[in-house]
Amino acid sequence: MRNDVKIYYADLPCSVRGFVKVFPDDFYGIVLNSRLSWEQNQKTLQHELDHISAHHLYTEVDIQEIEYLTHAV
Repeated sequence: MRNDVKIYYADLPCSVRGFVKVFPDDFYGIVLNSRLSWEQNQKTLQHELDHISAHHLYTEVDIQEIEYLTHAV
């Protein structure tokens, strides 16, 4: 595991598996959905780590925007 990543759990809408939050000091917070299984969270964790490695990140995360986008699909 990278040493610049911290993992958090939150009660997210079931349609949101997780996301990455970028902090100003090059620190990454991965938020996983505590309502999902351990197995699903492991898949989501790897997915979010892949985003970090590929630099596919937003500097601001808006939960309402995420909820809107996940429900719009």
